[in-house]
Amino acid sequence: KQESAAAIKIQSLARQRQARDHLADLRRERMEKQAEEKNHAAVRIQALARKRKAKESARALRLQREQQQAATKIQGLQRKKIALREAAARRRALEEARRAGAAAAAEEAEAG
Repeated sequence: KQESAAAIKIQSLARQRQARDHLADLRRERMEKQAEEKNHAAVRIQALARKRKAKESARALRLQREQQQAATKIQGLQRKKIALREAAARRRALEEARRAGAAAAAEEAEAG
């Protein structure tokens, strides 16, 4: 009877140990899975951050290029404006010279 009681006790302890081991395995698997999920989330977040940074960089480059083009266009327009003013001034000077020449010729004709 004692032997069977001891055998039952040993079986009970063995089952308890198996149950504890099983729970420990489940706990370890759950922790590994959580760690894996956290790592996956971190990788996704990093990828999104890289993508956002690339977009911001591209936007900044585009704005810089547009500003450069606008500055170039403004410089061209300013040069054109100056050239038009100079041409108008030359035309006025020629016109005045013609008038002065015509007036001188008229005076000569009157005097002559």
